[in-house]
Amino acid sequence: MRTLRIEDIKENPRNVLSRSLPERPTRLLLILAQISATCCRQIAEETIAELEAAHGDSYPLCPELRTALDDWHSAHRKIGEICLALRDDFGVPVFDYIMSRDRWR
Repeated sequence: MRTLRIEDIKENPRNVLSRSLPERPTRLLLILAQISATCCRQIAEETIAELEAAHGDSYPLCPELRTALDDWHSAHRKIGEICLALRDDFGVPVFDYIMSRDRWR
């Protein structure tokens, strides 16, 4: 499979989770990939919270919950990979953005 390109993120931001970073990514690609991965992680986190709220803590690991958990972990790992590439290649300090819809209510 080919590596991640900006066009892939434009096509579907979730592509950041399934495609590897190129050997020499541009700073722009890394920043867009970090934003996309952060959005993916947030969507997964909200899905997990909604499933748990609807069914309680004893909710079994149904396919939807497993998918959301897998997506959260994949996005979190990708964010780490991107942050390290930004630091090593461009001197950008490591910063993991956390999005919250609660702040906008």
